[in-house]
Amino acid sequence: MQNILPSIHLLEIFMPVADREDFLVGMLEEVKNIDFYKGIELPVIFQKENIAKVRRIAREKSYQVTEWASPDIIKRGYNLSSTDRELRGKSVGYAVELMKIAAEAGTAIVGLPSGDDPGDLKREEAKKALFDSYCRISEAAKEYDGLHLTLEPLDRYVHKKQLMGPIHEVAEWFGVLKKTCPNFYLHWDSAHEALAGIGLMESLEAALPYMAQFHICNCVTEPSHPYYGDFHMEWGEPHIIRIGDT
Repeated sequence: MQNILPSIHLLEIFMPVADREDFLVGMLEEVKNIDFYKGIELPVIFQKENIAKVRRIAREKSYQVTEWASPDIIKRGYNLSSTDRELRGKSVGYAVELMKIAAEAGTAIVGLPSGDDPGDLKREEAKKALFDSYCRISEAAKEYDGLHLTLEPLDRYVHKKQLMGPIHEVAEWFGVLKKTCPNFYLHWDSAHEALAGIGLMESLEAALPYMAQFHICNCVTEPSHPYYGDFHMEWGEPHIIRIGDT
């Protein structure tokens, strides 16, 4: 029997100021007074003082710490599925550096991106490149006790337009990866799956054998709506999750 541990996603809640480490870590001092949460989600924390604070609070509260490396990797122009050998090599090298930094904060899970979808003609080549990148990062992550990795499938055709999107395709590909990289898991998000046009229960069942985390998120799936896409909408109409669904 697996337990569901509720976490607070500070990176998303404070996205407009997510680059202000002192603010985010300061908010942890407030969050630790709320007994409900068993985990915290942050961007990768770089400053030594802040790393020490995250580690201290996580130990005090027995938090499971997730650090999302995706925003930083993407912001720097790296791509783990690039078919450009030089770019991908630099991308893997940077991701490996982030593993060490995340481990210093007592992080249990690091979320990694799959990279932009290159289109039909280059997609399979990109997936092979990503497989190789993940294997190299997975091996490096084994140096840090208790550190695991996740891939969060995003939409391929609507908004984020990432390589790893349609969940059945992802599950087939990931099943092979999992045999080589047992420290890798899937992170499932309801908004991304809704934008892919698949039923949420069908999607969840496909991801479940490899899933370590999930987000129940809202989005607008009507193409004519000005907020069509993955904008992390509040619950309620006209979005996919209505008040009362939960």
